[in-house]
Amino acid sequence: MFRRILIASIQCYCGLFITTEFLVTPVLCTDSSVNAENHDSGNSKYSLVLVNKFKKRVRELEMGDSIVIRSVSDPRKFEYRKVCGLEGDFIHFFNPELLEKEIKFVPPGHVWLHSNENFYDSRYYGPVPCGLIIGHKICKINVNWMLS
Repeated sequence: MFRRILIASIQCYCGLFITTEFLVTPVLCTDSSVNAENHDSGNSKYSLVLVNKFKKRVRELEMGDSIVIRSVSDPRKFEYRKVCGLEGDFIHFFNPELLEKEIKFVPPGHVWLHSNENFYDSRYYGPVPCGLIIGHKICKINVNWMLS
C-alpha cells in the first residue's frame, strides 16, 4: 500500500514538474498599470498570469506578442509587456521626460517592450535581454482582492 502511494506521488510530482517547467505555469505579475515612480515603492497591483513556455521554445518572437519577463529592476518580480521591436530594429518614440523624439537601436539578443498604460517599459529602461523572457501570456486574472 505504501509503495503504491509513493509511486503515485512521484508520478504526480514528475508530471507537475514537466508541466510547469516546459509547458504552462502560473506567475504572479506586477500589473502594468503601475507607473515608473511607484514601481519600486511597494504600491503595486498584481495579476495572476498563465504563461505558455512551450511556445517560446518552438517559434521566434513576433511583433505584438504579449510576453512575461523577469522585472529589469527587481529579478524577484515578473511583468507582462508587448513586443514592439526585435533585434536589429530601430525604434522611434516620443520621450515625455525630454519632450522630444528619440531613436534607439535594439542590439542582438534583445527586444524592445511597450506598455500601453505607463512609461515603465523599454522607453524607461532600454532594450531587454531575451534571457529575461519567461514565455507568452495566455490569460490574466486579477488577484488584488485575494492579497489585501
